[in-house]
Amino acid sequence: MMNSISKIIDDFDITTQDILLVSIGLWIVMILLVVVLFIKNYKLKKKYTQFMIGNDGKSLENTLCEKMKEFDEAKVEFDTVQSKINNLSNDLSYTIQKVGLKKYDAFNETGGKLSFALALLSPKNDGILINSVHSREGSYLYLKEIINGKSTSSTLANEEKDAVEQAIKNV
Repeated sequence: MMNSISKIIDDFDITTQDILLVSIGLWIVMILLVVVLFIKNYKLKKKYTQFMIGNDGKSLENTLCEKMKEFDEAKVEFDTVQSKINNLSNDLSYTIQKVGLKKYDAFNETGGKLSFALALLSPKNDGILINSVHSREGSYLYLKEIINGKSTSSTLANEEKDAVEQAIKNV
């Protein structure tokens, strides 16, 4: 067996100096790995010590139980808040969120665009249209119901249509 090893060494032309250099290189790599492992072990021990300061197994279990209880309470509170947000979101679908205003001159003899059509709509385009007509004799106020962007009671004047269309485009 020894003869076969020395024959292999002779075939590769490996000298004692080459073997010595390879073994020194391997020792350096092993020393570096040991140093890295010692550093990692030190950091891990330090973290463990900080985590366990003043704690034994029982108090650590109590701490974990408290945290789990706090988590459960936070989840219940989150669900309550989420439910309230959903209710508010549903309620907001009935509030006035879209506004359209068209100022105009109702009669040719008056000026200054003192008449106006004001559309106040929900996100579903339901709401009211207020039309204020100003003339020399006085001002008159008209109210029309709007459902799905259309008047339910009567035909809309051009200014009223413009106000409703402007409100529908407002998001």
